Amino acid sequence: MELKLRRVAAAGDSSGLRMTVVAAALLAAASSASAFWDDRLQVSVGETVTSDSNVFRLSGNDPTPDKGDTFHATTLGINLDTPVSRQRFQAGADWSQVRYNRFSGLNHLDRNERLNWLWQGGDQWNGHLGYTETDTLASFNNFVGVGLTTANPLKTKQLSGTAVYRLASNWELQAGLADLTQRNGLALRQIDDVDVRSANLGFAYISTANNRLGAEYRQDDGHYPNLEPVGAALIDNDYVQRSVGATVDWTLTGKSHFAGRIDRVRRDFDQQPQRDFSGTTYRAAYDWLATGKFTLGAVAQRDISTSEDVQTSIVRITGVSLTPSYAVTEKVHLSASVDSNVRDYLGDLGGFAGRVDHVHSFSTSLSYQPLRSLFLLLTGLHETRSSNIPLADYSANVVSINARFTF
Repeated sequence: MELKLRRVAAAGDSSGLRMTVVAAALLAAASSASAFWDDRLQVSVGETVTSDSNVFRLSGNDPTPDKGDTFHATTLGINLDTPVSRQRFQAGADWSQVRYNRFSGLNHLDRNERLNWLWQGGDQWNGHLGYTETDTLASFNNFVGVGLTTANPLKTKQLSGTAVYRLASNWELQAGLADLTQRNGLALRQIDDVDVRSANLGFAYISTANNRLGAEYRQDDGHYPNLEPVGAALIDNDYVQRSVGATVDWTLTGKSHFAGRIDRVRRDFDQQPQRDFSGTTYRAAYDWLATGKFTLGAVAQRDISTSEDVQTSIVRITGVSLTPSYAVTEKVHLSASVDSNVRDYLGDLGGFAGRVDHVHSFSTSLSYQPLRSLFLLLTGLHETRSSNIPLADYSANVVSINARFTF
């Protein structure tokens, strides 16, 4: 489990969850460590301790004397993965009770629930139908000023489905629909409440080596139920975003793989055409298996956010990342990530127009799995941000240790 501050929402007494975790642990002790139903049902319990030097991502010029805290998360997870004939049904839920030593106002229950049906219709049709629902604390990263240190419970629901039709041995048609709903608990952030309905249609050519070339059209309709106050006016931020692009997924050699896409994107706002955006976005990912133990991944991207909790601004993200990984032994793995990106805030009327942030991060993790059912993880993160607006810079160091038992 990777715990982040931007998670969860409903605060409450942790005793109920802790009793459940204790009961699950007793059940594990009374039974074998193997998963139920021949690995189709898995139950896990875990504990995470995290030390964060800058919980609210405050500027170095902020007068707050002590910005850091240590928090604990007690986690219970359930996952089901079962095939029925040619269908596969998946379900899962994770609950984490998070408790802060100093900033007790951030105590909360993290909730993540999901359902998924991987369906198959004959030899030509397949796809998925899925639903997810999460409660989380919204990120502190993007805000400067009033409400910066106030917890914002964020609830997200998404229903999505895809269908793929195999025209012939080398061609397929693809279609998808999705409905995303995001709601903020903090009144100050409710102008960012959004509903996004998406549809896509595409096709792909598949080679005999299972390499793919494709094209896709996508449309996102964004609706903000709460108008944004700008001066004496109330602004409707609804938009329609359309994109046309090409995709590639190619195994170059036995040790290297490339996946990428490039799109021409246009976003049109219903009420404020001067905020319209048009441009090219891309994402390119390369994976290299250097040896049997060492792998390296590289990603370059330029994209805009579908929805962003920063007062309805369009955020264009341009960056690169490297992720080396090394298997020290079969049970010990060491990995790292180096990430650098530029965030341009475009077309906003509420005070973010012209903002440019430079964000750099380095993270590393060491995992150890002494038993099939026991997993230990140590992670570290150093992140910095500089900005062209006052008090938007910050530096943070985060260290976390996690133990998880699965049965």
